[in-house]
Parts: sequence; C-alpha cells; structure tokens
Amino acid sequence: MRVAATRLSAVALLTVALLGLGMVRSGGAAAGPALVPAHNKNSLIDLAVSSIPDGVRVQAEVRYDDGDPVVDEDVLGVLRDGSSGATSQLKFGSGGTAGQYVTDVPLEAGEWDLEVDAVTYTRGVRTVHFTLSNSGEVSKMTVVAALPNNIERPTTARSRIGMILVWTVVVAFGVLIAFVVVELRRRSKTADV
Repeated sequence: MRVAATRLSAVALLTVALLGLGMVRSGGAAAGPALVPAHNKNSLIDLAVSSIPDGVRVQAEVRYDDGDPVVDEDVLGVLRDGSSGATSQLKFGSGGTAGQYVTDVPLEAGEWDLEVDAVTYTRGVRTVHFTLSNSGEVSKMTVVAALPNNIERPTTARSRIGMILVWTVVVAFGVLIAFVVVELRRRSKTADV
C-alpha cells in the first residue's frame, strides 16, 4: 500500500513540475491554452538607415520566423563610432506599423557600427556598418558580425523583471522537488521499518 502511495506521490510531483516548467516557458501564463506560445522566441530584424537633418533615422522591422510582426517589443541599440570606438545607447519607439520601431540619432559624418536587439518577448539581433558622408548621405551599409562583448548594451526594466521572475519560479520548483524527494525517501525508510 505504501509503495502505491509513494508512486502516486511521485506521479503527482512530476505532473506539477511539468506544468510549472510549461508556465516558465510561456512566461508565467496561467494554465490553459496559453501554455503553448504562438511563436518561438527567435525574431528577425531588418534595418534601414536613412538621412535626416543632422543625423540618421534608424528603422527596425522586427518579425517572427514565420513573418508575423513582433508587437510591443522593447527594441534597443548600440551605436559605435568607427574611428574613436565611443558608444551610445539607443531606445526605439513604435514606428506606427505593427513590428516597426524607429529612432532618430544626431550623428556627425564618419564610419558607424549599429547593433539593434529585441530584448523582451523575442531574441533577435542585427549589426550593420554604414558611412555617413559630410553631405549627410548614408552609404555602404553592410551586415557585419556582432559588436564585441565588452561593449555595454542597454537593458529594460521589463527584460530584467522577466528574467528575475523566470529564475524565481525555477528555483522555487527546484526547492519543491528537493523537498518532495526527501519526504518520499523518509516515508519509504519508515515503511521499511
């Protein structure tokens, strides 16, 4: 009888753990259809850099692998001066169309590296190099490798809170599983006596 109760407790624990992992994976959604996300976490970012007076306008189009736009995303960027290596952080606002984000950046003529990252709901990054001429024209825009890891990248409160929530849930389930395992072992030793 005790063995059957122990197996039943183990099955119940496994069910709770799997449901919990589903909630973590879906970002903490309640039980039900929301446990299975509609899209994966990967996103594609297309960048357009155009001239404006005294700088450039950067437009990022963020979409899922299947082409659907990523809505209400936090889109951040890092701009690095190609000659001095100085960096500045950028935050993109909504571009008016679903999945479109824009920012205007005052820039001087020169060589520039721009890295744009979607950071809250999806993970996508795109890095480009471009030249801004003395006349204000953007040219020679090419996709390049990501900027070095030692460059500070911006974060948002939403992305930090989301990660804290995920790790809190993971640790809580780890403690729950450890507690149940210890309890099951204690009960099985008591049953053997």
